[in-house]
Amino acid sequence: MKPLSPFFFFLFFFVTSSSSSQRLLNNKEDPFKSRACADAELYCKEANRAVMEEPRLIKYLLETRKAAKVLGNWSEAVGDHESMKLAEVLAIGCCLSFGECAKDDVRLSSPSPSSSSSSSSDENENDEENDDDDNLNGPLMLKKFAAKMFERVGNDDEMAKRTPEITFLAANMHVCAGPSEKSSSKIERSFCSSKRVKMFTRAARRGFNSAALTAAEILITRFGGEFTDKNGSCGRVSSISSNDNNIIEFPDAYDPTDAVVAKSLLKPLLATNDLDRKAKMRLKELEKIEEYLIMKGKQEPDVAMEFASYVVDLGIRIATILFLIILPAYLFRETKIISSVLQFVAKITGIYYVRRFFMFLRGDFEVDKQPRVNAGRAGKRADIRKKAKQIAKEMYHHSSEQKKE
Repeated sequence: MKPLSPFFFFLFFFVTSSSSSQRLLNNKEDPFKSRACADAELYCKEANRAVMEEPRLIKYLLETRKAAKVLGNWSEAVGDHESMKLAEVLAIGCCLSFGECAKDDVRLSSPSPSSSSSSSSDENENDEENDDDDNLNGPLMLKKFAAKMFERVGNDDEMAKRTPEITFLAANMHVCAGPSEKSSSKIERSFCSSKRVKMFTRAARRGFNSAALTAAEILITRFGGEFTDKNGSCGRVSSISSNDNNIIEFPDAYDPTDAVVAKSLLKPLLATNDLDRKAKMRLKELEKIEEYLIMKGKQEPDVAMEFASYVVDLGIRIATILFLIILPAYLFRETKIISSVLQFVAKITGIYYVRRFFMFLRGDFEVDKQPRVNAGRAGKRADIRKKAKQIAKEMYHHSSEQKKE
């Protein structure tokens, strides 16, 4: 058998690698879900423990669970959750999400009836719909129902002001419950939706630094597109995809606004003690993404930032050069070589004539007078001669006074 030529081998490798990079697994994992569920479960455990210490809430919770078992669904038992108080929302929501209520054999809503008169293919489709309906009425759907209650309370400014933790819990429960598959907007069904960023940003304004870090990570993942999101968590399947080959597109990527907001969320975290390292790593990652996107032509460089960096670099270079020149010149300014060099530079630049003119206006006409040398061997010899002349004068005056006497 004749081996393949290097050209065909390279062509085969290029086609297989490009097609595999465009595929997406149908069971995508949410990269932010595990941490959000852990934070929400930790808070709900404390909330459930506090509910068990309040007799009024215990009574309300038992009555609601009893009504749900009688009615057969939680929606009718809870009723209009918009009129519920904060303590009742925490009691029901945490019980449905991570408490004993999730273990009750009660559906969220009543099952949808299926028509009996249908063909065999229609019966198979109805069976699949019933299976989906069972999944939707499972624990995940209960978490979605609880997340809606927490979201309603978190959006209330008065309740959020009294209990800031509810905003962070609402954001974590929204992520833990997963995106809504029935949402009309494809963007909101993404793991990097704007709603997630908005909810975590609201929690960050209430003083939760972990929420700011999560919001920044979502924005960075969405901003980088296929360069950072290798699993396609923030992308969506293209319309030209087939069943065997899902092509992922990132229509919300490369938005400079996401990078600016992420930086504004991360920079305050540099002053914290627990999240400063993570914030620094994320800022470096964002900087590398921007450089990579500019190099690939996916993003245009910021003219203002480039000009500012150019001015700063130029100022640093000029300051360094002046420091390396001025410091030695000042230290050795009284030597013959340096003084002559400085005088030559002053005459070339015109500083000498400007100085001479101002000294003339001041009344000092002896502008050409050589400065006295006060250092070096010449200065020492001049001092010795001056002292010798003074001693000779004193001896002469003393001898003349003795002769007169």
